[in-house]
Amino acid sequence: MLNAKHQAEEYARALPASHGWPPFILVCDVGHCIEVYADFSGSGRAYSHFPDRKGFRIRLEDLRRQDVQDRLRAIWTEP
Repeated sequence: MLNAKHQAEEYARALPASHGWPPFILVCDVGHCIEVYADFSGSGRAYSHFPDRKGFRIRLEDLRRQDVQDRLRAIWTEP
């Protein structure tokens, strides 16, 4: 998953400068989990666990929980 995070950061780095850095990076281990990282500085240098080190990893069974669904929805609709 660490390699996937680095790959996602490289994709973000390749975006046009006018686009700016995405506030979130999500990486997925298909069939297992999604990990969420955020950098609200806009620098692309400080992606860290979101919402925290305890809750950044969303296991597939967690997708049944309303709070997890709401968090993912907000990432896409209200970053």
